[in-house]
Amino acid sequence: MNMCKSLNVNNLKSVMHSTSNCRGFGMWRRGNTGQGRLWRRVNTLAPSFVVICMGLLCFELHAQEPAQLKAPLPDASHVRWCFDRVESAVSDVAAGREREVDGHTQQVTGVVGVRVTLRWLGMTLATGDAWLSEPIVMSGLPTDLGALTESALASALKQLNAAARESELRGAERTGQPVSLESVEARVRSLASSTLVDVQLAYNLQALPRPPAGMGLDGLEKQLMVAGSPYAHGLVALRQQEGSPLLRAVVWPGSALAMNQSLMGQWAGMLHDVGYAATALQDPNQGVWQDPSLWLGRFDTLQRVRPAQDLPATQLVRGNVLLPPVALDLPTVDWLIRHVADHLLALVREDGSLVGTFHPTSDTFDPVTAPDADAALWLYAVARRINQLKADATQPGNLQRFIDAYTRVSKTLEKRRLALDAQPEPATDALLLLASLESPLGAAPQQRVETLTARLLALRDNESQFTDHGQPIGSPTQAIILAALAKAYERSRDEKLWFTLGESLDKLWASTAPGQRVSQLPWIAMAHFTVARLDPGTSDTMHKLYTQRSLELRSLSEALLAKQVRPPLTAEQGSTDVVGGVDLQPVAGSSMPWPDWNTARFVWLWATLLQQPGVIPFDDRVTCLLGAGLGARFLAQLTYDAPSCFYVRNTPLALGGVRSALWDNRLTLSPSAMTLLALIDLQHAIEGFDK
Repeated sequence: MNMCKSLNVNNLKSVMHSTSNCRGFGMWRRGNTGQGRLWRRVNTLAPSFVVICMGLLCFELHAQEPAQLKAPLPDASHVRWCFDRVESAVSDVAAGREREVDGHTQQVTGVVGVRVTLRWLGMTLATGDAWLSEPIVMSGLPTDLGALTESALASALKQLNAAARESELRGAERTGQPVSLESVEARVRSLASSTLVDVQLAYNLQALPRPPAGMGLDGLEKQLMVAGSPYAHGLVALRQQEGSPLLRAVVWPGSALAMNQSLMGQWAGMLHDVGYAATALQDPNQGVWQDPSLWLGRFDTLQRVRPAQDLPATQLVRGNVLLPPVALDLPTVDWLIRHVADHLLALVREDGSLVGTFHPTSDTFDPVTAPDADAALWLYAVARRINQLKADATQPGNLQRFIDAYTRVSKTLEKRRLALDAQPEPATDALLLLASLESPLGAAPQQRVETLTARLLALRDNESQFTDHGQPIGSPTQAIILAALAKAYERSRDEKLWFTLGESLDKLWASTAPGQRVSQLPWIAMAHFTVARLDPGTSDTMHKLYTQRSLELRSLSEALLAKQVRPPLTAEQGSTDVVGGVDLQPVAGSSMPWPDWNTARFVWLWATLLQQPGVIPFDDRVTCLLGAGLGARFLAQLTYDAPSCFYVRNTPLALGGVRSALWDNRLTLSPSAMTLLALIDLQHAIEGFDK
């Protein structure tokens, strides 16, 4: 007889555990910040450890018996059902209505837990978890989703009541008035009326392999990335020591994303919560991974949230609406340009400085102000956007907003960078020169262009390389410098500059192996094609050299296209949110792609190549254009839209911002600025594709 099927699953209890997660806002104790605890308090349950071991043996059996399922597998309809049930209950609380639990059941196969989160203005008011007491056994059998949802909801509402009571007590301390039951109930109704619901449904629990003994931190992080994709999978740790109750720690991916908790931080928190020392991850000799009392697992989730009072409830994948896995068309590229550009505009302070890295979880900036190199990149990107808007007579008001912001930032940055005692900052000066040459306000002052050009040329040594205080400048920065000098020559046509530019470009090209050229993109392509277009001699030797370099850039483009994530994806590759991204360094042993914002640099390269006559053969142009459109699709997936801001306190500042990766919710300036530049050139490439 199948031992797993002999269990009386109807007698298994749902077990709730939840903690408040709020701080620093008057009535709440702890804050929803990046430094807050992601992990939850341990559960102390007492089922037999024999049952858990038996579940380990039976789990795979149930996963292989889809034809014998007695209830459907979880899908979008089930998380919607849970969400509607929770939101209805919260509405009843807000209206002061008594709610009777109807006891309606919803049988689903493979669900092991439910989390209910109640938020206000992005901050967590309350959470409630319901987790099957024997989830490993139950993962292949029907689960009463209604009972799990009610348990999680009851826990969350209990926390909401506690938050209201604490708020009233704080008020009483200030006023000296006693706290009444009526005032607490009124506070509960007030909180509930502005509460936004977030429901996560856990299913498909799977055992994880243990990392090998003695593995260092670097190897361990890669091993754990293979085990569970950050924010795409939830994590579970169970520990049963002889004579002790079972300890459980769970990481819910939607909550982890809202906290911006790193993958290593998630694991460290779970191990702490099941009784290991805080140094368990740092010290591979503690033998955590060989402890037979520890079981590790991961699970998939379905998440549905209402991101704002005036927005519809939405199902999210890794915190975002899942975009179709297709290349963006021209109208969508234009839409994305407008949103990313508006985000860059929102980063400007009145004094002309730019905000530093924005942490949406805590609504803070670290650093407070963006470095000068980022500000110069902002100027270049916004200058190009302004020149776009000048050709669009339908947006005069929008154009003026950008011009005003550009003027403030330009004056502030130039005051520092053009001072007589300013120390060289090669990347900053090169980007500032590019922004000046783009000149959205008319011709840039000749003195400014000459000063920046001379400062960059002064960095050259006798071997035509660029150095800073005697130390060689990295080749990516050298590529930016050469792109700026090429654009400066395009304006001045100074023969001395032309000779110097040619020598330095030859030196950089010769000293960089083809496999390392990717770090110089897209600037090396800008420098090359600008020089190739402006060559005054057009000699056979120069023509041959330019042709050779163009072929190398085309080959590099093809190699990048080969590393682009294309649909369809296998189950092992995970969610389609990564489609269009370029993964240059796959994690060993993992089939999951890990693309990031650097895809913007490659989209820019593809768009640049498409605008060069004769570089890409006619038969390959469509392939390149589709690759660029897919890359833009991934950049759109990285971009905050309204549903993505369900946990963000300062939504206007986050909207349109491009994150560095799907597993990092912070916003730095460079990904957004580079994305805007890439999309502008992609728009030009699409518009001129048939010409």
